[in-house]
Amino acid sequence: SHALLRTESIAIPELFNHMQHFEFISQIGQSQFSEVWVVRHRYNRQLYAVKQVHFSSKGERDKTVREMQSVAELPPHPNLVFYYRAWQEDSYVFTQMDYCAGGTLRDRLRASKAANAGEAKEGKEGKDLALFEPG
Repeated sequence: SHALLRTESIAIPELFNHMQHFEFISQIGQSQFSEVWVVRHRYNRQLYAVKQVHFSSKGERDKTVREMQSVAELPPHPNLVFYYRAWQEDSYVFTQMDYCAGGTLRDRLRASKAANAGEAKEGKEGKDLALFEPG
């Protein structure tokens, strides 16, 4: 497992400024309290996803950090998104993670349901044809 570690850049926020490290390319997700962006790291040129969560109280901030820590402590797995770093600026917590170009989990589930529904329909029609095909 890998945990999000507290570093000097958290204690002294001026040591890490995300605008110096990332080029924000496009927004790929949004909710009432968060946004997710595709970013390019300015030094290694890799694409990442950065989630920006707004909080309005210490309790909300602590909840967000606990959730990130829980995900970060999961053992590595090919179906899990890897968290690289998290930081706070003003009333936002940011998380840098793997960028998965294939769309959202919701998109994948919808596509899978549509494919399964199509297969079920094809199977049913095939069965109907077999029942009425002259023998």
